[in-house]
Amino acid sequence: GARRMATMTSAVLVDIQDEVTCPICLELLKEPLSIDCGHSFCQACITENSKESQIGQEEESSCPVCQTSYQLRNLRPNRHLANIAERLREVVLGSGEPLKVILCAHHREKLQLFCKEDGKLICWLCERSQEHRGHHTFLMEEVAQEYQEKFQESLKRLRQEQQEAEKLKAVIIEKRTSWKNQMEPERHRIQTEFNQLRSILDKEEQRQLKKLEEEERKGLNIMEEAEDELAHQSQALKELISDLERRCQGSTVELLQDVSDVTERSEYWALKKPEDLPTKLKSAFRAPDLKKMLRVFRELTDVQSYWGKCCLPGSRTRPNTKVSHIRHEETRGAAAMALKFLVNMKEKVTCAICLELLTEPLSLNCGHSFCQACITDNKASEIGPGGESSCPVCGVRYSFGNLWLNQHLANIVERVKEVKLSPEEGQKKDLCLSHGERLRLFCKEDRKAICQLCEWSREHCGHQIFLMEEVVKECQEKLQAALDRLRREHQEAEKLGSDIREERTSWKNQIQAEKQRIHTEFNQLRSILDSEEQRELQKLEEEEMKTLQDLAEAENELVQQSQLLKELISDLERRSEWSAMELLQDTSGIMKWSEVWTLKKPKTISKKLKHGFHAPDLSGMLHMFKELTRVQRYWVDMTFNPFNLNLNLNLSEDHRQLASVPIWPIKYYNYGVLGSQYFSSGKHYWEIDVSKKTAWILGVYCRKRSCNKKFGVRRGTNYPNAYSRFRPENGYWVVSLQNESEYNAFEDSSTSDPKVLTLSMAVPPRRVGVFLDYEASTVSFFNVTNHGSLIYKFSKCHFSQTVYPYFNPWNCPAPMTLCPPSS
Repeated sequence: GARRMATMTSAVLVDIQDEVTCPICLELLKEPLSIDCGHSFCQACITENSKESQIGQEEESSCPVCQTSYQLRNLRPNRHLANIAERLREVVLGSGEPLKVILCAHHREKLQLFCKEDGKLICWLCERSQEHRGHHTFLMEEVAQEYQEKFQESLKRLRQEQQEAEKLKAVIIEKRTSWKNQMEPERHRIQTEFNQLRSILDKEEQRQLKKLEEEERKGLNIMEEAEDELAHQSQALKELISDLERRCQGSTVELLQDVSDVTERSEYWALKKPEDLPTKLKSAFRAPDLKKMLRVFRELTDVQSYWGKCCLPGSRTRPNTKVSHIRHEETRGAAAMALKFLVNMKEKVTCAICLELLTEPLSLNCGHSFCQACITDNKASEIGPGGESSCPVCGVRYSFGNLWLNQHLANIVERVKEVKLSPEEGQKKDLCLSHGERLRLFCKEDRKAICQLCEWSREHCGHQIFLMEEVVKECQEKLQAALDRLRREHQEAEKLGSDIREERTSWKNQIQAEKQRIHTEFNQLRSILDSEEQRELQKLEEEEMKTLQDLAEAENELVQQSQLLKELISDLERRSEWSAMELLQDTSGIMKWSEVWTLKKPKTISKKLKHGFHAPDLSGMLHMFKELTRVQRYWVDMTFNPFNLNLNLNLSEDHRQLASVPIWPIKYYNYGVLGSQYFSSGKHYWEIDVSKKTAWILGVYCRKRSCNKKFGVRRGTNYPNAYSRFRPENGYWVVSLQNESEYNAFEDSSTSDPKVLTLSMAVPPRRVGVFLDYEASTVSFFNVTNHGSLIYKFSKCHFSQTVYPYFNPWNCPAPMTLCPPSS
């Protein structure tokens, strides 16, 4: 009965054996792994199959049963099939009874032996089969303890790996938190630094606008003063021309009466033209190439804008207009007294503009009065912002609203108009005011009409006296010539006034255009900052995204490894509780896994940012740029002097490029050459392109009377006193480059050799600027390549004679080139 029961149990097991048999090795599944298509295989079988059937670059393989594509990393353990396969190896003899016998699935014999090579239990028939021939087989009881210890060691190692995996996972989580915490402060710091750069630009823009407004104010003041001066001269010319026209149109007596005063004024009158007026801005702002500065912190835009200094006009002097005063003397006779009073009174109540009796007289604070219509028309000459004008007589400022009606003067004018001179009284105008006699003679010295009694008086004793009829034509011609000249002067004054108004309009237009250009250029600089800020923020976001993605992938990888470790540990823990027979039933797969398992650690990811943004010193850059621009205002168009050229130097046709050329068998070379210009005063600047050279000497040279030494450099030698000539004591103020990267300046020392100062260059100069200030006794060198940074400055230079620019290409065959102004 027992054998029959065992046989029936085996038959049942054979019926379901196909369901848990590996399609590859045709054995019961060992460590079964399932594919998405549903088929399952032994772990070793499907792993080997994946290596053999891998397709393309995506590491895909195909299912051996249905050919569905799969990836090895997507395989998942099937614990249910594993349990079923394990149970199929067990035969239960009775319900509820513990396992007593494990039979060989092939031979139905008891499993009492252990094959060390295959790591599993076999029966005695299996031992003799071809499959296990030559293998090391032992009794199950003899190896149980050994494998129990191996299982414990593997379990201990895997638990350590699991702890390491959890620790690494915690580190990754910490790094991700730290990284996220860095992002916002860094983003805020970038925005803050760019806001500071914008603030620097705002201050510089306001400074430039303020400087422009100051230049505008000074220019407009100069033009207003010149226009005011011309207005006064024009008014004085009008009065003088009106007086001459009145005399020319009057009687002979009126023509010759006090003709000396008017002719003297007309002869000595000269229109004072305004001095140089500002027509162009002294200096225009030019923005540096901020994009290059931000990119490499060392580029400089060669911007030079130089304007000649406008001369301020001298102090204003008004024409010395003389006011004719009627001489008051004691008169003889009532008729002479009355005529003198009426003439004097008429002049007092005559408008200085229209030269007629006052009509509706309005008085100014200065005391002068004018017709209401005349002074109203004179308002066109207002120049002040408060609507102020100037008195046509004395030039004192007045406001049109402060004019007041002079009623007393109006009453006097009415009384004068009531006096009707009879023909007899009209003839009295030809009488001498002193003697009441007819004016028929003309005194040439005093240039006025006199009577016969005046001729005998002491005042005119010894003077040349002529009849009026004899000199009237000559006086008329002189007055007419003076009148023509004064009219031309008046026309020129009007034209100059018109020109000044045009210049003022042009000046305002220039100022407005320059303001707009400054706004535009600073907006462009801000746009560059905005773009640079967005680029930095985008770079930060990309770094954040990449780093967080790497951390996420590392975390996912650790999670997967940790999960596999948990399953492996769980399997080992479960097996460790089995009996020796169960433990040794199939050890090959699990032992292999536990022995070869190694935790794959994620790649190292830093907690800190790779690259932090550091804003340049924009304020310092702009300061250096302005200093360079300031000295470049004195840029001279320099060339090399061909007359002191040595045979070993090659000069281009335009005399701007110089190179050294070795000539055999000459042993000693003199590489020095002077500039085409020399200086004994003033400020001067020039630039040299040395971008291709590995050696050069640049500076200035002043001949010393006490120095008559001849210097030369022997080809192919390098001795200590090679630079002994290049010292201020011998008239050289120079800096040099030697051996491609050694920058030096040469100062005086107590020995025969100069004191060599090593210069540090953050950016190698490809273009060098030299600035000579003769009066200040300084020579400065600028690194134009590094936005105008100062290379070195010689102070307290003793220039005893003329100073020459000095150039020395040394023994480097690459050329040096003199740069033209504003290049």
